[in-house]
Amino acid sequence: MEPMQVNPRLRVMPVAVEIQGRQMLMFQDPDRFTEETVLMPMEAAAIVQFLDGGHSVREIQEALTRASGQIIDSQLIEDMVAQLDEHLLLESPRFHEHVRALSEQWAALKVRPPSQAGQSYPEDKEELIKFLDAFYTATDGPGALPEAPKANDLKAIIAPHMDLSESGPVGAHAFKALAEHSEARLFVIFGTGHMEPQRMFVPTDKDFVTPLGVMPTDRELVARIQRLRADRNPLNDYVHKTEHSIEFMVLLLQHALRGRDGIRIVPVLASGVSPCIVSRTPPESEPAFKEFMGALKLALSERNEPVCFIAGADLAHLGPRYGDKEHWAPIRMAEEEEMDRKMLAPLASADQDGFFQEIAGQMDRRRICGLPPIYALMHASGAVRSELLKWGYWHDRSTHSVVTFASMSVY
Repeated sequence: MEPMQVNPRLRVMPVAVEIQGRQMLMFQDPDRFTEETVLMPMEAAAIVQFLDGGHSVREIQEALTRASGQIIDSQLIEDMVAQLDEHLLLESPRFHEHVRALSEQWAALKVRPPSQAGQSYPEDKEELIKFLDAFYTATDGPGALPEAPKANDLKAIIAPHMDLSESGPVGAHAFKALAEHSEARLFVIFGTGHMEPQRMFVPTDKDFVTPLGVMPTDRELVARIQRLRADRNPLNDYVHKTEHSIEFMVLLLQHALRGRDGIRIVPVLASGVSPCIVSRTPPESEPAFKEFMGALKLALSERNEPVCFIAGADLAHLGPRYGDKEHWAPIRMAEEEEMDRKMLAPLASADQDGFFQEIAGQMDRRRICGLPPIYALMHASGAVRSELLKWGYWHDRSTHSVVTFASMSVY
């Protein structure tokens, strides 16, 4: 990069954190194009604030000189820009070349390797089984899994995609309900597409690999859905590579239904509802929603086999980590639980639009990332009622932020 000729632009915004009593800026790429966590002293914020693509290095130097009353060395700014670019945190030729190479490697794969093994859950199979077993026997867990289904009346479940070490016992409530009340072997999994703010639905035909084995994707069904869609372009599914919201659901499904043969999935990332929130128009009125859901429902009806839907969905994201100025602490969580229950209440009678309006009416100020997959699940499953099984939250002490989540069964 030639800093004097290019206006540097950040692609990852930092979060203020406290490390060993010192205030720092933390950069973590939510898109996972880089796995590194980069820390900078809080003083770097004086320069970082200008990295918006609208200022050259010289203009940043002039602005800082005017503000401080001292001459700022342009080399200091150039060094910081170079460091950020080295870590792939800027929109730059280096970053775009990196993405191009990754995309080519991804397109050649028939399977999706695990992106979270060894990080969010154990990589060793036996250790992982113990890790997952503990969710059910934990104090706030649902109890042991059944050996066989007791009924076949479940249409769907909603479970958190928060880090499993934080949300596992809550998610276990949903997967125990699935194991008890569904005989399905075909599962359509809607996950939150954190990296895809534009497209409403992004399916993939890749099998999912975890330490528990290969979870086959029903490629014929995915291909049929694609043929029925108006958009006949090849699958552009790179966003699945590092997205954890479906990976965690696959892992929990493999564990809960171990011993059940013939299990297949249809993995679909859901997002792109921001314009609907602004206009307060339910997603089902959008052409992109109608187009995909029409293809999905027709393809499933042609199969004429039992299907169960799963949504990997978290709820509120609050605190400085997510852009708020105020801090959240556990003492506030009773209030947040009440707000979540009010938001989820319409789903008890399968009122997906009422659920949407609870969020849109507040312009999604609590950042409900599970809105797209939950809404899609309720629409696709033909639900008539649902039940809230368990609610929980994760508190990030380093940034005084929280994420809330819940498990639900849908009938």
